[in-house]
Amino acid sequence: MQLFNKKPHSADEVDDSLIPDINMGKNDEFLPSQNTRSSLIQIGRVSKIVGYQGWLRITMLSDNPERFRKGAKVVFHNDIYSGKELVIADIKKCSSDAKIDVLFEEISDDEFAQTFVGGGFFIAPEDRSTPPKDSYYPDELEGMDVLSSEGTRQGIIKHLETNTPSPYLIVQSEDHGEVLIPFRKVFIKKIDRHSRSLMLSSAITTHIPEN
Repeated sequence: MQLFNKKPHSADEVDDSLIPDINMGKNDEFLPSQNTRSSLIQIGRVSKIVGYQGWLRITMLSDNPERFRKGAKVVFHNDIYSGKELVIADIKKCSSDAKIDVLFEEISDDEFAQTFVGGGFFIAPEDRSTPPKDSYYPDELEGMDVLSSEGTRQGIIKHLETNTPSPYLIVQSEDHGEVLIPFRKVFIKKIDRHSRSLMLSSAITTHIPEN
């Protein structure tokens, strides 16, 4: 498996070379929507209007430069517009690489532009770029069966926590309740997208603290 580019908590922990790769937005997006559009993937958010001609400042949640290029079509959602398609007429870079100023063909004044502030741009999960071999989007691991090294079902993956220097799986075990498993190659024998399963290299009880 490829490397995940975050450091462990301390030097005496397992080396980074033992960490499977998580596709954290490299060349494309990974963030699931945090609102009722839970089946969609958010690729950008409108933070404010810029000037009086309808320009919008967008916080990009995708590293894929093709998502916000001149001439590209994007789909916008908020409480006013649902699935509104917009065409990018022009773009301006900002001092921050995470932000970009965008003018859409359909928006020509600041009053209309204001109705878009706070909303976001979304794509369907199947429209994401295919991650490299042995690389995974965090949300695609959710719901996978967790198996012992012998193939016995141990539980199900509830979530992959990535907002930490050392990512870990939250597994709902049938016999042990919630178990936290470091997302590192040393603990994971294999991940099978086809069967939607993750096989551990050691017993799940290895990850249960002793009382």
